[in-house]
Formats: sequence, C-alpha cells, structure tokens
Amino acid sequence: MQALIAELPVPQEDRLNDFNSGNAENPAAAVGADLRGVRQLLNELDPYRKYGGLRRMLATSGEYLWICPMHVEEYDPGLPDV
Repeated sequence: MQALIAELPVPQEDRLNDFNSGNAENPAAAVGADLRGVRQLLNELDPYRKYGGLRRMLATSGEYLWICPMHVEEYDPGLPDV
C-alpha cells in the first residue's frame, strides 16, 4: 500500500479547493471535466446503464434528480384517472 500511495499524484491546491467546496448537506455540483469523469466512471461500472434502478426525474426546481423506485411517485404521480 505504501508503494501505491507514493505513486499517487499530488493534488493541485486550487483543484482540491474546488472539490471540497461542498459538504454532506449541500454537495458541490460536478460540472465540465468533473461531470464527464463521473459519467465515464458510471458507464464503466454499469455498462448496461441500469443505475441500480434509479430513475432520472425533473424536480420542480428544474434540476434533474436520480430517484429510487420507492420515491418515484413523489415526483411522478402518473396519469390521472379519467
């Protein structure tokens, strides 16, 4: 492990601050190259793009959220009964 740790690149201070700008209650949004990196990692880890059953939903705020099957109805009540 020590040999692997020694080979890790030293993070640039400005990038480290960008990454740490969020917190557990309000995480920083991934944008640009960071977002592309997250997307590439997800596609490598989940080549069939099942995303653990999560569904992308549009929130009233205009943001896209990934919602688990238990909470989908809160964001998508379905078609009304006629």
